[in-house]
Amino acid sequence: VYVGSSSPRLSHSTVARNSGGDGTGLVITDITDQLHPSTGVLLTNTIISNHSVGVFVNAASDATLNGVLWHANSTANVAGGGSVVRSGEATGDPDFAADGYHIRPGSAALDAGVAGPQGTDIDGYHRPYNGAPDLGVDELIAVSVQPDQTSSLVFTDTQGIPVIIAAPIGAVAQPLLLVYEPAGPVDAAWGTAYAGRAFQLEAYRDGDWLSGHVFQSPPLVTVHYSDMDVQGLYEDTLQLQTFDGANWVDAAHTCDPASTYVRQMDENWFSLPICHLSKFATFADEVLYDAFLPVMMRNPDLPERPEPPEPEPALRRFVRWRAVDNDFSPWELSGLRLNSEGELELDPVSARSESDPY
Repeated sequence: VYVGSSSPRLSHSTVARNSGGDGTGLVITDITDQLHPSTGVLLTNTIISNHSVGVFVNAASDATLNGVLWHANSTANVAGGGSVVRSGEATGDPDFAADGYHIRPGSAALDAGVAGPQGTDIDGYHRPYNGAPDLGVDELIAVSVQPDQTSSLVFTDTQGIPVIIAAPIGAVAQPLLLVYEPAGPVDAAWGTAYAGRAFQLEAYRDGDWLSGHVFQSPPLVTVHYSDMDVQGLYEDTLQLQTFDGANWVDAAHTCDPASTYVRQMDENWFSLPICHLSKFATFADEVLYDAFLPVMMRNPDLPERPEPPEPEPALRRFVRWRAVDNDFSPWELSGLRLNSEGELELDPVSARSESDPY
């Protein structure tokens, strides 16, 4: 990082493993032969790790470092002839996660910061947690749990919606660090849906993970949610579920006997005591709608239905007769006949298609 003829104020920075140039982490200097030095450079709550020189300040420049963690700078933490004012220094392993900038529960940066501009961390989450801020870009979401005190961790997401974990007196026999890690959406079983909250809760002591930790008195988890989180869901079926390694199950059964939900749907929250730590997520039953659609199908196993025969064309005939001196002579045509009384009658048996009275 190169600061030339300027006076930046940097808060919660992580400068680690830079390999350019001579391997210096941060160079503060002028760019015009000491005519325009870098003065008043201020670094607050910084991690400077794994360089040959941590910070180099040339003779015409100056810097103030307020809250800094030094680690594995092989030649010197500070070099150059410029003025450097340092306070709130610490030395130790930042214990970075695999990505190289998030810190883990064993980090020397944890709660080692000083008062100053806070805002949010690199993930957009507010800081500080557990009293003092962490050094560097990341803020570990954690709270110390003491046997003889109540403890509360309030995580607020980027939408301003909190999840609260409150541990009562006597929850633990020895002090530990309770760590909350937000997680992304998870798949739900058929008929249910993910309801917007997923997180991992873990316990640590002296940086070591306490696998399978069980509380002596259960902490209370209170989950707030938005109207959008429960859109299309039955709100009164909201559950906090825990992953048992194979399936999602109701977190009420982490305790024996099972704990009881308290719901305040008009205020968009519910709470539940839990007895052990795991991955958690919220689910609810989906509102399902029946849709009736017309179905047209052809069964290939049935024989084709024969087409109906064409109807025979209708016979059109004119029936004509005449009377001579009021004497009707019998005749017949196409199943009709004229009797001696001059009346038409149907005689299909004796009909002759070519008969004609003329």
